[in-house]
Amino acid sequence: MDTSFSLVVATDQNRGIGKNGDLPWRLKKDMQYFKDITTNTVDRQKQNAVIMGRTTWDSIPTKFRPLPNRHNIVLTRNKDFDLNSSQTTSANSIDSALTIAKELNAENVYIIGGGNIYNQCIDMMNCKKIYITEVDNSFECDTFFPEFKSTFQLIKSSEIINEGNDQYQFNVYERININ
Repeated sequence: MDTSFSLVVATDQNRGIGKNGDLPWRLKKDMQYFKDITTNTVDRQKQNAVIMGRTTWDSIPTKFRPLPNRHNIVLTRNKDFDLNSSQTTSANSIDSALTIAKELNAENVYIIGGGNIYNQCIDMMNCKKIYITEVDNSFECDTFFPEFKSTFQLIKSSEIINEGNDQYQFNVYERININ
């Protein structure tokens, strides 16, 4: 059986997610939401796994890596890439990362970026949900989240959150079962 996973992302009105390898905004409540989703488990003995590309790993400030209380799996084609962390595993493909997450007995598996990884994962049938922070603004971005609304349906929305000059909403989409 394939390991199911969810995507976690924040986008602007144009599905922009990044600029020059970094987030185009700083939203405290979104960062807390991300942490809550990716760390909370039902079984307190287990951890979730977060799978990310190397560029996403590099964009996390060193003092925050690896992301605590989660199995961190970094996708890289460079076999010699030094993660500088014994609590982080590298993988050379999405499938091998999912296998590692399963071997680690992760309760949930979350793909957290970046753009190339999202593009590879969005059409995989074991991609079951998208946890998306939709920012009601447009930013200058060079990385974008793929179109998904034809194959996923909105199942949950938060209240609109105001932070600084930005308004945003936490939404959850679920894959439409097409038999």
